[in-house]
Amino acid sequence: MTRDELERAVVASLSDEERSRAVVYVDDRVLEPDEELKIDGRRVRVEAPTVVAFADLEPGVNWGHRARYLLVDRDTGDVRTLDAQFPPFLRGTPPGLKVVYRAPGVPEWAVATD
Repeated sequence: MTRDELERAVVASLSDEERSRAVVYVDDRVLEPDEELKIDGRRVRVEAPTVVAFADLEPGVNWGHRARYLLVDRDTGDVRTLDAQFPPFLRGTPPGLKVVYRAPGVPEWAVATD
């Protein structure tokens, strides 16, 4: 899949309500099969080349709110969703994390940038 197709798959995986208020980030890195990432203190292993996205479902709210990680199979576009409470940028924005979608009305200050 192309990068644009991956990004569209991530945004399309959200409900209309979620898209009306969310900010979606996608990491430039591709995780290889058997790599792990940490989400809210739990380890998650990927089984295929995977692109990680993060949907902040309540931008502007303090930490510990509704969010979702979206693990996208780079080859098929299948999206695996994992509900979460914390973003990947508690200790700074990872260098490869880019905003790919921002709902209308979300203020600039509520978007994590590097």
